[in-house]
Amino acid sequence: MKRGQKSPAPVWAMSDKKLAHVVATFLERRACVRKSDDSIPKRIRRAEDRLWAQIPELERRLKSLVAESQAVAALSENGVIEIPGYHPDLKQRAADLERAICSLGVEIRSIRNGVALILAGIIYRRYRQFPSLNSVDIAAEFGLSPELIRQILLKLNQIGTSLYGKEICSFREINKRKFVSFEAWEGEVSGSSDRPLTLAA
Repeated sequence: MKRGQKSPAPVWAMSDKKLAHVVATFLERRACVRKSDDSIPKRIRRAEDRLWAQIPELERRLKSLVAESQAVAALSENGVIEIPGYHPDLKQRAADLERAICSLGVEIRSIRNGVALILAGIIYRRYRQFPSLNSVDIAAEFGLSPELIRQILLKLNQIGTSLYGKEICSFREINKRKFVSFEAWEGEVSGSSDRPLTLAA
């Protein structure tokens, strides 16, 4: 299995079964859903259903933030610098609102597109694609920020470590090319690294 990145990859990311378990756990924590003994596809579906149910409230919050942002922008254009009891610096408030609107918009879009599929796609491109992509390239493909990609990878790796320990793929160089060795985990890896993943129906 050819690899294009220099840093070692966690073994859970190379196993469809383990990856799906990590993604399910990530979703359950994000959706505040208690882990159950159901199958992984059912766990993913239940968590995504809970996230989907949050969309109306998220959209109400987004609408409110947009309205506030427009009001602040209008005041700033009229030369208002601060409003006592509201905010001492309207320019700063405008910047904060812009970030909040962007973040909330990304959250809503991610839920609508399927968080599990996005997570699997990020892992596939970071660890299983050859050559692998960095956070900037992945962010450009998914319409996210590199910082968010790095945060997602960090959280997924933390979950993977808590579930499976620090299992790392070993590498050996052949003609200056790197190949992943799976002798120690024979049977754990399903499928091929050049194929996309399927987590849940």
